[in-house]
Amino acid sequence: MRVTLVQPPSNSVYKQYKSFNRRAIKRFPFNLACLASYITERGGHAVAGIDADHSEYSLEETARAAIETGPDVIGLTSTTGIIDIVITIAGLIKEERPDIPIVLGGPHISAVRQEVLRHASVDFAVFGEGEASFLELLACIEAGRTPADVTGIAYRDGATLRANPAREHITDLDGLPMPMWDLFDCTDYHDFLIHGEDPYIILTTSRGCPYDCIYCGSKTTWGKKVRYYSPEYVVQELADLAARGIHNFTFVDDTFTLNKRRLKAICQGIIERDIRATFMCSSRVDTIDHETADFLKRAGCRMITFGVESASEKMLKVIKKQIHLDQVKGALAIAKNAGILTHTSYIIGCPGETRESVEQTIDFAIDMDPDVVQFSIFTPLPGTESWDYMDPAVKTDFDYSKLHWYGSYVLDNPELPAEYLIKIQQKAYEAFNARKEAIRARP
Repeated sequence: MRVTLVQPPSNSVYKQYKSFNRRAIKRFPFNLACLASYITERGGHAVAGIDADHSEYSLEETARAAIETGPDVIGLTSTTGIIDIVITIAGLIKEERPDIPIVLGGPHISAVRQEVLRHASVDFAVFGEGEASFLELLACIEAGRTPADVTGIAYRDGATLRANPAREHITDLDGLPMPMWDLFDCTDYHDFLIHGEDPYIILTTSRGCPYDCIYCGSKTTWGKKVRYYSPEYVVQELADLAARGIHNFTFVDDTFTLNKRRLKAICQGIIERDIRATFMCSSRVDTIDHETADFLKRAGCRMITFGVESASEKMLKVIKKQIHLDQVKGALAIAKNAGILTHTSYIIGCPGETRESVEQTIDFAIDMDPDVVQFSIFTPLPGTESWDYMDPAVKTDFDYSKLHWYGSYVLDNPELPAEYLIKIQQKAYEAFNARKEAIRARP
């Protein structure tokens, strides 16, 4: 069958970025490229890809582009913040081509499952790890069968919305084919902040996260047990991309530094094969040490992102971060000593937070003097423990477009009105940038 996979335009997200004068980052749709290679290799399907986000299509242009590929099935991926956009696109497609089955997947679908089927324009939903479930669903669609026995999918059975049992996670990640890099023009993606004008690719070398941070929905899709691609697989992937002229990478593993032995093997592979690579990765402050940082630097690591989240030990316990502030100071010192740039992220407006702890966090973030800082407003998302903090009455028919880390706050906290948080978030960025400018101006 002809399958078209669509990365929707994130108009609302970019609008928030622009309010802080930030350049939008063009991210390669890595998960769609993985899905495409799987259904092509295992099922023989012909796949077309549309990155409406990269092309900055309108919703109408996205629907038109999908239809013009001549698909038998259309798949759309969605995070929570853009689900309304995705539903609108699905509706536009159905208005013109009601005969084309539309399948939704992505983080939001993994959280809400059959809920999205309340929209008549959506025929099926794939939740969790999608490769095998989507492939089996395509076989059912092609044969005209009801997918009652396909795990990891939700479907409409007459007037009843059904969600089948979840599918077990893939244990042998090396058994998966390499991503279909040609699904989109992989040389035309940029992160101007980190990699400048040169093309870059995001990729992941593991799935799953063992931690329980209340604001994160990673385990809803990937589970708590961490599964790894082998160092050999990862290094070959980088070599293949280098042969295409791509030498800049951002690893989006939840914690790239979790397994130090494996990380060392990846770094050694990059060095021994003389792969020219510059990359960014994420680390917890309690999973970095001098030896690890030195290996990362030698292999080409330019920047490490540390999720700090708060300078209040009380708030760190509330969000179940399982770190301490002395570890933050130590991790940043280790990275800087190795010559690696640092990016720190913080969350303001956590449940039970006060103005005092918000301002304490902002002051701490600036005093730590990272190279880049991110201040996000606490955003409860479906599929995370933080969603439990929302009033059940409010959750019904909730406007998911309000769930953004910039310029929006939905918790009921009299101590922290939304107007205050939005204003202090912007002031935090201004204060950080002013300090950086002052440092650069020193003789």
